[in-house]
Amino acid sequence: MYYIGTTQNINVGICNEAKINGMDLVRIPFDVIKSATDNFIGYNQIGSGAVYKGRLTHGNNRGKYVDVKRFDKGSAQGARVFYRELDILLKFKHKNVINLEGYCDENDEKAIVYEHSFHGSLDKHLNDARLKWVERLKMCIDIASGLEFLHGGLLRRESVIHRNIRSSNVLLSVSRKAKITGFGHSLISPINQEMDYIIDDHIVRKSHYSDPTYMQTGILTRQSDIYSFGVILFEMLCGRAAHTYRDSQPFASVVKHHVEEGKIDDIVFKEFDKQIEVESFDIFFSIAYQCIDDDREKRPTASQVLQQLMKAWECQADFEIWERKLPTDFTEIVVQMSRSNKINSKMMKKDLYHMFCEGILLQGDKVISSSVDVG
Repeated sequence: MYYIGTTQNINVGICNEAKINGMDLVRIPFDVIKSATDNFIGYNQIGSGAVYKGRLTHGNNRGKYVDVKRFDKGSAQGARVFYRELDILLKFKHKNVINLEGYCDENDEKAIVYEHSFHGSLDKHLNDARLKWVERLKMCIDIASGLEFLHGGLLRRESVIHRNIRSSNVLLSVSRKAKITGFGHSLISPINQEMDYIIDDHIVRKSHYSDPTYMQTGILTRQSDIYSFGVILFEMLCGRAAHTYRDSQPFASVVKHHVEEGKIDDIVFKEFDKQIEVESFDIFFSIAYQCIDDDREKRPTASQVLQQLMKAWECQADFEIWERKLPTDFTEIVVQMSRSNKINSKMMKKDLYHMFCEGILLQGDKVISSSVDVG
């Protein structure tokens, strides 16, 4: 059986930042975790890290699938990461942050148990043509929503700098909802406090997702997360992981080079040629490009990114859903109506659809009545 334990009972003498502030969570015996993962057998391993798929066989959650992250046994560094991640997952709960199911801390064995990510990590799906643009855009909105929350959204008093935003740290649920994970090196700070920190370079290694300002100065801010998120946005658009580009040049530099040369179409995923609505693309590309600006002061906030992605989604949804419901000659009709000042030619297709359903009065007694099916 599992039992509710309080983290006040956990030995957190490693360092002050590892304290969990006495919040309750489910404690799962190590024997139960071993059984759930078939003793951490290879075929249950997720990716290249120490994360394993498991199925609980005891307690009230019998039969429930989970993901288990096992930490280095007896490692002081592993213990720090373990306690820090527990602290954050307990305090910062959101639909787009991975959910904590429980933990294990006994006989030097430390593990965190998360909700199961049925579709694994995002990086494994980037080059999958079956993952349509509209689905990718929804996932980008999910990540932005989670990042906005972590950065202090919803009137929180504390914020989290994730410090390691990358597509492998975004997990997909059974419904393909994107959730942020990987908080072992994250930082918590009061909202009203300056968000700059001097960081040990040995903790966070340089990668395609690294904020160049951080790498040059050692100073980390929330805008460093924004840069990393910008890289993910372009991974989604280009249909491949950043690390698949040549190591001598960061992925963001590859994108910027193609923009300067006017050849951005050369790296956009070919499968999207007929999938992305033009205005939606322009909005998405603009905000993504701002995210990877070398000047961190010019980068948007997570809230601003979310707002623009929602606009891109509205344009895409207008294209995906409503255009298909309009009569085939709707463009010609709209042109006539705009000439007679009866309609704005830039009107959303959703509104056009409802107008056509009701019938449209043009010049004099001429009425255009649509056979659009409102059902």
